[in-house]
Amino acid sequence: MKLVWCIAKLGAYSAACLRARLCLINGLQSRDREGAVQHLRRTALAILLAVFLSALAPARAGGAQAPPANIKVDVRLVNLNVRVRDRSGEPLPNLRKEDFHVLEDGIPQTLSHFQPVTAPVHLALLLDLSGSTHAKMDIIIRAAARFIDALRPEDNVAVATFSRGLNMISEFTRDRSLLKSRIRALENKGTRTGFYDSLWSALGLLDGIKASRKAIVVMTDGFDSSLVDAKEWPTDHTFEELLARAAQDDSVIYPVRLNTEYDFQFPRAQSIHQAYAKAFKQVEELAQQTGGTLFRSKRIEELEHAYQQVALELRTSYSLAYTPIDSRRNGDWRKIEVKVDRRGTLVRTRPGYYAR
Repeated sequence: MKLVWCIAKLGAYSAACLRARLCLINGLQSRDREGAVQHLRRTALAILLAVFLSALAPARAGGAQAPPANIKVDVRLVNLNVRVRDRSGEPLPNLRKEDFHVLEDGIPQTLSHFQPVTAPVHLALLLDLSGSTHAKMDIIIRAAARFIDALRPEDNVAVATFSRGLNMISEFTRDRSLLKSRIRALENKGTRTGFYDSLWSALGLLDGIKASRKAIVVMTDGFDSSLVDAKEWPTDHTFEELLARAAQDDSVIYPVRLNTEYDFQFPRAQSIHQAYAKAFKQVEELAQQTGGTLFRSKRIEELEHAYQQVALELRTSYSLAYTPIDSRRNGDWRKIEVKVDRRGTLVRTRPGYYAR
């Protein structure tokens, strides 16, 4: 930068000198004019060379060179939340790292990280406050508050609501009194449901959390208004985009699905049944792709029990991580399989990821 600055200054200086010298040269006889011009050119070249050497001198004198740029090696760490149950469906809480074996596309991987079921969770609780849940607010608030009580004291919890978009109620905290007071103050003023965009924002909320155990518990009917009319209620992100991102992220999604099909009617009632059926399949896919579980509440009165089941799963999940032997980021789907050295066990985790 110093060299460039000096050359620029020299250019301006030389131009000014040249104009002044030319005025003097014009007054000379023709036989002397050519010699004066040649002398002026040699002078300008000598000045340019001197400035160039001066700019390089500090680096040569000190013998130091600019340090090379830091080289960053982006090594992907695949995080897995794993639940293990015995034949009777009871969780196995006392497994060790040596009991687990992870395969990626059939190739054994080396575990670099292991946390038992007692490790804390960063959890985002999302509550659907769209128009379809307006008449059920008392039950929604009571069930959500009891869910907070069912979590372990060391778990970090954030609470958000959504209708058109995501609305943060509380950032991540262990303060249970604060969380419950915020939940009890909720009001439902929602109309349409932007489920896809809201869940997309929730995934972004957890992206910045440097923790191995992350989860999203979303109480919803899974219905996005675009399922009725995508032109009238467009979305920033389609379900296909949301599913691809969820499969790539480390967060486990636990949908607690309410069936509100007969509680809220849209103008195009003839297509509402198909839309709700599609919404159910979509929330089921989100749970499967992230290693979570879909909990159903046929009646909103069953919501509290569903939350208790979610809390139990969170308390009985192991956290594993490994660096893939195949480090290529070619966009291929990598199938994950987790095995446990116990007979008759049922192991559940995410089915795989895209190597991006």
